[in-house]
Amino acid sequence: QGIQGPQGIQGEVGATGSQGVQGLTGTFESGNNVGDVMYWNGTNWAILAIGTEGQNLTICGGLPHWGGCTSATSNGTAVISAFNSCSLASAGTLTAGVAVSGVTQTINVTVGTIGTYNIIASANGVTFSATDSFTTTGSQNVVLTATGTPLVAGTNTFTLNITPSCSFNLTTIVAPTIVNDIDGNTYQTVKICNQTWTQSNLNVEHYRNGDIIPQVTDSQWGNITTGAWCYYAHDSTNGLVYGKLYNWYAINDTRGLAPQGWHIPTELDWSTIVYCLGGETEAGTKMKEVGNVNWPWSSTPGTNSSGFTGLPGGYYRNGLFYHKQTMSYWWSSGSLAAATDVTYYYLQYGSGSALNSTIPKNAGAYVRCVKD
Repeated sequence: QGIQGPQGIQGEVGATGSQGVQGLTGTFESGNNVGDVMYWNGTNWAILAIGTEGQNLTICGGLPHWGGCTSATSNGTAVISAFNSCSLASAGTLTAGVAVSGVTQTINVTVGTIGTYNIIASANGVTFSATDSFTTTGSQNVVLTATGTPLVAGTNTFTLNITPSCSFNLTTIVAPTIVNDIDGNTYQTVKICNQTWTQSNLNVEHYRNGDIIPQVTDSQWGNITTGAWCYYAHDSTNGLVYGKLYNWYAINDTRGLAPQGWHIPTELDWSTIVYCLGGETEAGTKMKEVGNVNWPWSSTPGTNSSGFTGLPGGYYRNGLFYHKQTMSYWWSSGSLAAATDVTYYYLQYGSGSALNSTIPKNAGAYVRCVKD
């Protein structure tokens, strides 16, 4: 066999191939601060907020975390590597002095290791807590349920009992003022233009001294000149919504119809609230209950921005009931010297006004009360 010859000269470089198809566009979280760290938690991209000066970045359960690795609680087995949100959603209202009911706070965490957890945050007499198990890693929502009774009104910070941790702020409101009549009925109140009014119609069956107010359900109503009451259409289910209809003699009886420390509004009281709320043409909208549940025919919906919560309960006159679901009628205390008719105030479905007119003393209308 002969000797191998020398290697040939290298050929020219071939032409560049065509460009390949562009890959799919990636989706990334956006950081909130310089130094935030983006990482893949097994489900999606997540952000680890920048730590404090000198902190060490460690890996807990395969995910980055500032500081040492800790369990979710001292008695839990899960590892939470990050809090993505401590204010994902809130539900319910905290009211000072009122036992908590239906109040929750939803948070979002990144789970590094599955297992049990017991998350707690307390402030101002209220404790939010959640006890359960994580069965998967990655981003998880946790709903904390509140118990207890808020001590005072104001904004409080609730800090979770675990590391890593986070906090959320919730505001406790002042409890609505209430007043009770002699029968034990409770009325919430509202302050409007330096006056305090009941937010619902009177529903009492006794005068302040304990004497009974007769319920009259027959034709004698138009003939009596002493106090009486009835339900609209003589149907007690209407009383659950609108309260009782009284004749004028009941509201001006010296034994007292309003709760102690309260009175039936005078014409001046009514004028004060009407003109403070923008005058006759505007006040009605601000005094009507919101929505069409009780105002189904209203072409001028109420905003109830005043908190008055006026409902269209109608009225009673000459043995007939009128205008339920279309008009509201309330007595003024009027004048004892008035021969037959007394001023009343009303709201109506087709107008945003709050107006007044007169009706006979033996008619039936509703009653609001004003604090002395």
